[in-house]
Amino acid sequence: MKTKKLILLLLTIAVIFLIWACGTFSCIGAKIDKDLPDTKFLKMSKNLFYRQTYNNCAPYSVMAVINILKGESPNPEVLAKQTPYRTKSNLTYPIGVVKQLSSNGIKAREYFLWGFNNKKKLQWLKTQINSGRPVILLIAIKGRTSDVRHYVTVLGYDKNGFMLYDSYQAKSKENPRKTIDDNKNLAGNRYYKNNELLKKWSKGGYGVFYNYWAVSAKLK
Repeated sequence: MKTKKLILLLLTIAVIFLIWACGTFSCIGAKIDKDLPDTKFLKMSKNLFYRQTYNNCAPYSVMAVINILKGESPNPEVLAKQTPYRTKSNLTYPIGVVKQLSSNGIKAREYFLWGFNNKKKLQWLKTQINSGRPVILLIAIKGRTSDVRHYVTVLGYDKNGFMLYDSYQAKSKENPRKTIDDNKNLAGNRYYKNNELLKKWSKGGYGVFYNYWAVSAKLK
């Protein structure tokens, strides 16, 4: 009995260590620049501010990245059919996002940034944008009964927060296939203040998995 308890204790310690190590070492290579402009954003066509169909935030986020980096305007519903690693209910695993970006000539690198403090997380995001690399995040938003996981594309920032393309932004009254744009003259169709984005990002994982997950994109 004592032997079983000891084995269980050692296994628990090993799992905790692996989780800590994954969070720590996944930050290795995550470059952070100190001297950054106060405001920076990447261009995305406002004509592509589409309102997603059921659970299709992943391919719509990929569409945004393709437009930003290549200037192309792919049909997000076609991307949805092509995206691998999806469930029957249209949910997409993070690896599916990476594979779909890669199949469209985009180099995507995954990061798990919970080894960084909040200041470094925000600075890392700004570094990516300043380097011309849009970032897809897995965050949590309010659903009808509970929080749901959701992909968004970060394409700009200023001193107070970040500019995003969010395919689940409210529908436009004029065209329900498009979203409203509450960013006014800023990039993207949604704006989150720093603390607001961090809070949503912190809940984007599944338990200990995919906490503070992000994928940075650039042309191959």
